[in-house]
Amino acid sequence: MLTILIRYKGSNGSARKFVNEMISSGIVEQIRKEQGNLRYEYFFPTK
Repeated sequence: MLTILIRYKGSNGSARKFVNEMISSGIVEQIRKEQGNLRYEYFFPTK
C-alpha cells in the first residue's frame, strides 16, 4: 500500500478555495472512484 500526503498552503483562503473548486468540479469524486483508491480526504488545521 502507498500513502501520499500533500500539504497545500495559500494565503487569504486560497487553499480552501482550491478544495472547494476540486469538490464542486467533480474531480474529487472521480479520484475517489479510481480503482484501488481507498481514501481521498482534505484536512484543515483547527487553530
